[in-house]
Formats: sequence, structure tokens, C-alpha cells
Amino acid sequence: MAFVRAREQDEQGLSAVSQRFSLLLLEHNEAYLEDFSVFYYPAAATEDEAVRRKLGGRLRLCSMSLVFDPQDEAYPIMKFPFKKCRGIGKWAGSLKSRLDLRGDILAVVADEVVTAREHNIVAPYTFTKTPGVEYKFALRYAQFAQVYPQIRELYRVSTLSTRERRQEMALIEARRRELSPFDHSWLEDLAERIVTEVSVDRVTPLVSNRGRLLLTSSRIYFQPFNNVDPVPVRKYRLGSVQRIVKRRYLLRQIGLELFLNNDTSLFFAFGSQEERDRFHDQLLLQPSINVQPSDTENLTLRWQRGEVSNYDYLYALNSLADRSVNDLTQYPVFPWVISDYTSASLDLNSPSTFRDLTKPIGALDPQRLEMLQQRYDEMPEPKFLYGTHYSTPGYVLYYLVREAPEYMLCLQNGRFDQPDRMFCSVAETWKSVRSQSGDVKELIPEFYSESDFLQNKNGLNLGMRQDMSRVNDVQLPPWAKNASDFTAKCRQALECDYVSQRLHHWIDLIFGYKQRGPEAVKAANLFYYLTYEGAVDLDAITDPVERSSLEAQIHEFGQTPKQIFTAPHPARRVQSSTVSDAPLPSSTPATPTTRHAWGNSSSGSTATDTPTPRHAWGSSATNSVASDTPQPAQINSPLRSASATGSSTAFSFSSMSSALPEQRTALPASPAPATPTRTRQDDDLDFVLNMASSGSGFAAGRSSLSSSSFSETPKSASGASTFANAPTPTRHSTSSASSGRPSISAAPSVDTSSQSAWYSNVLQLRLQSSAKLHRLNVAAVKLSKDGETLFSASHDYSLKMFSLADDRQLRSINISEMALSSCALDQDGKGVIVGSWDNNLYYYSIEFGRITESWNGHDDAISCLALGSRILITASWDSTVKLWNAGNIASGRRGSIGSSLLCEFVDHDTEVKCVAISPDERVAISGAADGTVIIWDLESFCLARTISAHNEAINAAAFSSDGSQIVTTSNDCTAKIFNVSDGQLVLSVTTEEVFRYGLC
Repeated sequence: MAFVRAREQDEQGLSAVSQRFSLLLLEHNEAYLEDFSVFYYPAAATEDEAVRRKLGGRLRLCSMSLVFDPQDEAYPIMKFPFKKCRGIGKWAGSLKSRLDLRGDILAVVADEVVTAREHNIVAPYTFTKTPGVEYKFALRYAQFAQVYPQIRELYRVSTLSTRERRQEMALIEARRRELSPFDHSWLEDLAERIVTEVSVDRVTPLVSNRGRLLLTSSRIYFQPFNNVDPVPVRKYRLGSVQRIVKRRYLLRQIGLELFLNNDTSLFFAFGSQEERDRFHDQLLLQPSINVQPSDTENLTLRWQRGEVSNYDYLYALNSLADRSVNDLTQYPVFPWVISDYTSASLDLNSPSTFRDLTKPIGALDPQRLEMLQQRYDEMPEPKFLYGTHYSTPGYVLYYLVREAPEYMLCLQNGRFDQPDRMFCSVAETWKSVRSQSGDVKELIPEFYSESDFLQNKNGLNLGMRQDMSRVNDVQLPPWAKNASDFTAKCRQALECDYVSQRLHHWIDLIFGYKQRGPEAVKAANLFYYLTYEGAVDLDAITDPVERSSLEAQIHEFGQTPKQIFTAPHPARRVQSSTVSDAPLPSSTPATPTTRHAWGNSSSGSTATDTPTPRHAWGSSATNSVASDTPQPAQINSPLRSASATGSSTAFSFSSMSSALPEQRTALPASPAPATPTRTRQDDDLDFVLNMASSGSGFAAGRSSLSSSSFSETPKSASGASTFANAPTPTRHSTSSASSGRPSISAAPSVDTSSQSAWYSNVLQLRLQSSAKLHRLNVAAVKLSKDGETLFSASHDYSLKMFSLADDRQLRSINISEMALSSCALDQDGKGVIVGSWDNNLYYYSIEFGRITESWNGHDDAISCLALGSRILITASWDSTVKLWNAGNIASGRRGSIGSSLLCEFVDHDTEVKCVAISPDERVAISGAADGTVIIWDLESFCLARTISAHNEAINAAAFSSDGSQIVTTSNDCTAKIFNVSDGQLVLSVTTEEVFRYGLC
């Protein structure tokens, strides 16, 4: 169990020392303020005996009680709730008293005392009635005049009404926070720059502890307002942060979870979403932050393919839905999948072994559902079927009481549950959730991953049931040899074909479109309204009593996961089912599907022939950065699914604010194939090659740039063509296009006499300007729209801005600590996107003069990129091509690009060397190190055509001005032109030297 076993460590390797006193001993919303060193004199003892038996320890001042924590663990912790005290003041002893020579003795007259952790044993608390007994504490170092006013004020507040008490306590805590600034002497390096400081709650299961969160240029520091942690200030290197995930807390988007490289995480709750987002953005701007890429980018597709297990997929969905082990109100939820807990053996080939995953737990029993439906019909608004939830802190600890008893004691006010209501038997629990009207709990991940929670290894005294049997280890089904065998077989059942084919139905209920609204009513899946995000605005509630009451209800009822999917989730593809005699609950395409980021599917494509691209999980402000996380996490990219028959099934995610608008225009026609391949050698080709074919102009540069304009040749007449529903064109012997792909219609033949004009344009080019700007190779060069400013990216890590009009360098920016590979200007010229060998992409704002966004693009070096008005396409040495939503790129808003991955193509076998986007942004091309060019349909997100263009690596590729043709250059000393429509080779030019740089 992660939150029990994890040992939090800071960068010095200091872990939390085991202490008897913890915040779990306090009441809900009770704050621990400070403590004092004291001697405790036992009550009802003579003076001599009291002196002899005095105990040293700490008197801890809390907002609702005083707690005495003895140094000797043989004695219990003593808690004195203010509401159970008759009076607190200075002890009026004899002048000859031997108890304390200074007279600084605090006397507490209590009617009840709560004791716990005697001999440091976790057991139910003892509540002892002590009417009028006086307890005496001698302050060892602090002065009574300094301590008593604080205690007196808190004691006075405890006597007020609930509303007044909460208002007064808020003022007291705010005043104490103002007097507790961050102690900068704890900075590890006094030279590190302080970025921001904010008050936050450190959230752990059932507990939140207020403190100062400090961000510097190299570390994160957390300093609690109390000393409950033996380490006064926790320090975490920014380099140890692997994932950053935005979370919700108490149904508010104010949480931030940081995952560290020692398998621990930090969960902080901020005062507001704006405060959280500001800290999040500042954290990402720090150069030491190097978060890991998220595994959730293509998670659903990988799960469909069987590359991700059902367990891992469900855990990732829980994370995306803001479920965290640090927050028991949002603990990860897993399904019951087995329904047979009485047989001697577990038959995974029998449908009767499994639970019906198409229904929520509450709807499995028809009689119970009928009763609940009748109550629902008679209920006033807001209506609900289930007054309890499938995941609450109580249910989580119901399962984990043997491994986390102190958490159960905290939740149950110092008591374990009644023995007959405890988790004693798996079969009995399954019977209860099948039939009891108030029991609809699902499972937790531990049922499929570990077995310690099923065993009473701590020897806890959990009581005796009515049948006189003692509660000890959980009773397992007959088919389980032991606890480890039980969890292993549960995991085997979760991963079997029968469950895999049906798990998407349960996902629809918990994370998907059947979670709320009319579909939830139809599916009998409606819970109490306070469990849903957005049901109540806590920030708008000013009454402290009402707000506290709502927070308590949220804690008690649990929280429904954040809705991820708003349309039916696709089924997993199973090669061969072990349960052939059980029909699927609903029809699901058995053939592989292609999911789209926007627009409709191409009905001409077939699932069997077209490789399926991997699509990303876009993230928004509520999700992980690079993480999370699946980063990581809120999904805002709509995906669509097309079956092999051409029918389109919508598969969309919630929060579709960044979805790209659908654009459908006809592709330009292509000229007829060229006749003989031409070979031409000329010294001018060392500078620039210009090829004109049927009005399609290209220019390739090797060492310098020319702004000379090309004379346009007449454009050919063309007929409209499109990717969708197009017949396969007639193949020519010179074509190297692959078959079996979505077809692109060919245009009628046109006159090709204009091709002879291509070489005359080359002779018109003249060198206009040159400058030596970089120390190492220039990787990319871009010219501003007005033709006055040159941007260049180099292997010397720098991006340069050069004014052609003034013939001078304007700016030099070190973008990365590794070589830069590519760059592109945005549409309004306000920023530059740069790719680097460090796997990252950077957005440099020309207006602000700084990098405003950076994100992990690929698993290996970024090799190239291309930018359109709505799409950014990037490629890498890892052989992948990715599409990003660049609709908001002009704003340079952080998070607007890196969190909007639309699709990932994995069809190349070698590193990708170049990419380009057609002028109408309907088609893209990529060239690889093995000489292959792939044409991508950006409307259906599928591979349209593969061309074996060259014998060696392709160095550059570009579209003609009308998008009907592409030109490529290669290490094989050739430059070639191909038709987009049919992949036909139009022209080939051979030179003595290699064209190594870009085409424009």
C-alpha cells in the first residue's frame, strides 16, 4: 500500500522518523500549532510520589485540544479535548511545594481524557471519564506568561457556537501564518534565486498540514507551520521531479501532485486555482526541471492493441481522473471482476465466473435495483439512486484496516468498526455488495497487485464476531491457496480475454459517458449529487459552518472520478477469446480501428491494410505536465473511431476546447507523369536548385539564401481530387507507391511542355546576402514574411535573429544545452518553435524575449519540424512523427502546445529526417533515413501512401505551391519530384554532390 510503506526522503536522504504522535490522532480539521517541553505530574498522587514519578515529554497545543506525548513509550499519549475540560489555568500550589520552584505549572481540569499508543501499540483509544480530575504540567523552558494566553484563547474559542468558533479559528490561524515566514537560513545554497513563496496544505491520507512552499531556481522547500515533522524544512531538488500533475481536491481544482524519482509523491492544495496555476507555470519555467515524458499519450490505442495490461490502463485512467493514493476521498477504484467465491477451483473459461461489467454494482441484483428505482421515482430533486458511493475513505480503509489501522482509528474516532461489519471474508463481502441496499463498493488496486492487506501481520486485536470467531486474516475463497495466490488469480482474471472484451463497459460507467446525465439514469448509475465535480461551488460559500458541513459530506460520501470520456469507450482487441460461448454485451467492431483527432474517417480506408496511428491524450490545466500522467492528465482532444466497414463511431473526450475545426477542401489535381528522367549537372546547383513543373516551384539551398522571386509558369487545369472514397489510380511502371493504402485520385493528363523552363530560372538567381553567425553547423534557416529578418538554429545550441536590411545580428539566444535541429516561425511572426537534440521543443517569444514554453516532444532527439496555421508536425530519431494542435500558438500561452498532442505515427522503421505540410494543411509528408517517404492524410489521421523514393537517407522534402507535388533530396545525390495523388515519379535530377539542407 503506497501511502503506508512509502518513506518520504529529501535530497539529503532524511526520511520521516517514526513518531507516536501524528496528525492522525487529531480530529477532522483540527490543526497542530506548537509544543512545549514539560514534566507531567501524575494525578491523584501525593507530592512526593508525583515528584518521583514525573514524566518528561512534549505538551502539544492543538486547535481543539492539548496532547501530552511522553518520552517513555511505555506510557500512553494523553489527549485533553477542550470541550471536555472544566478549566485551564495556573496551578495554585503551596509556597513550599516541591513540584516546581518557578511556579510555572499549567493545571488542566478535565472530565475526560483520551489515551492511545501505550507501549507504542496501535489499538483502539481508551476514553476515561475523569470528572474534575486535575492534571499538572510544569513548563521546563517556556514561561507561563508566554504559553497561557495562547491556550486560554483556544479554550475560550471552544466554548463558542459552531459558526463563531470557526470564524475565530480562521482568524487565529491566519495570524499565526503571518508570524511564520519561511526561514531562509534553511536554503541549501544562498546563491539560488527565490522564485515564489506561497501558503499551501500538504495533503496526505486523511490529513492536511499547512505550511510554506518555497520555489527557488534549483529546489522546492516545504516548511510546516508546526514541528510535526522532525525535519523542520523538507528540501527537494527540481531535478528529482519526474512528473507534475494538476489535481482536484475537495471537488476544487486546487491540487498539484509532484512525483519524485524515489517513488514518492508530494500533494499540495493551494488556496485557489489561480494560485495553483501560477505556481505550476513558474515551476515549469525553471531550467532544472526535467520532467519525464508521459506514457498516456497513446495509452488507449496501446491498450487496445494489448501492449498495456488492463491493470496498468485502469491505474492510468484513475490518475487522469484525479485519483491519488494521497487522497482517500479519491483513492484509485478497480472493478469486481470475479463473481465465484465458493468453488474449489477458478474456471476462467466459464462466463458464470465473472461479474457483469455492463452494470454498476448497485444494479447487479434486480430486486435491489427495483427497490432503489421505486425510491428514486418518489424522490424530490436532486434525485439519486445510491445514497452511498462505490469509493469512499471508509470503504478504502475497510479493505486496508489490517495494514493501515491508525488510519481507520482516525476515521472512526479512535475505534475499529464492529467485528461483524469488518472485512472478514471475501465471499461475504461479495454477497453484501450484491444484495445489501447500502453497499455498492467496488475494489481497490491492492486486490490485483499485493496481498499483505489480507493478512493480520501486525497481530491487531480486531475483536470477536457474534459466532465467537476472532477477526484475524481475511477468509479467502476455496480456490485460493493463500493470500498471494488469491491476488495472483484475481490479476489473472482481470487480464483474461473475457474481461478484456468487456472492460470498456465498466470504464463507461466509472470514467465515461454513462457516469452522469441521462446516460447515467438509463444505466442506473446515479449517485448523490455532492459526489460530482461542479455540483457545488465551495469558493462561493461564505458561511464557515455550511462550508465545513459540505466538506465533511464530501469526505464521507467520496467523490465520483472526473469524467474523461463523453462517448462510448472502444473495446480491447482480443486475438482469441477463451470464452467462446458467451456473447458480448454489445456489438463492438472486431477489426482494428483507426481513431481520429478531428474530422470524419475516410470510408475508403480499410482497417486491415492501413497502419493505425497512435493517438495522444491531450492535457490541460488540470493535468500532468509531461506526466502522468498521465503527464501528465483533463483530456481535451476529441478522437473518433472508424470501423472497417467505413461507419464512423464517435469517440470523444471531455473538455474539447482545443479541438481543431473540421476543414474539408478538395486536393489539387496533379499533372500527368513526366516522361524520361532528366540528369543535369551545373555549378549553379552548388548554390540553389530551382525546379518548375506545371507551375510547381521549388528552391533548394545548400549554403546560402536568396530572396529572389521565381517567375511563375502557367498552372495546369485540374480536376478536384480527394482522399475519401477515391478509386485506386492506374499504376505506372515508374511509380514506387505502395498499394493497399487509402487511394488518392489521379487527375487527367495535362501538357508537360512547361517543364523545360525549370533550368532557366536557376540562372536568374543571385547571391543577395551572407553572414557568419554560428560557430558550428547551421541546422535550419527561416525568413520572416516581410523578408527582412533571418532566423537560424545551429548545433552550437543557439538561435540567431539577423536583420537583412541592417546587415546586423539582432539577438542570440541559447535555447538548450544540446544542439538545435530545426525551427519554424509562427503565423504572425511573434515567436519561433525550436527543436533540440535534448528531445524537447521550445517556444521562444520574440515579443517577450524569452522561452515561454518547453515540453518533451519525443523519446529521442528532435530531428525536424514543420508548422502550419493549425498544425505543428514534429519528427525524431526515434522513428516517430507527431501532430500537435497549434491553433493557439500565436499567443505563446504556456501549455497551449505541449499539452495538445493529437496523433503519433509509428510507421517509419528508421529515424525521420524531414517533414512538411501541404499549403492547405490536408496532407503531410515525412522522409526517413532508409529513403522512404510517407504521405499522411491529416483529415483521417492515417497513412495515405508510402513511396520508396531514394536509395539513401532523405535530407529534405517540400510541397509545391499548389500542394499537388513533392520534391525530395537525398544522400544518393538526387533530387526528385513525385505526384501527391498517385506517388508517380515526375522528375529526377542527379548531381555530383549531396543536397544536405532544406528546401523552401
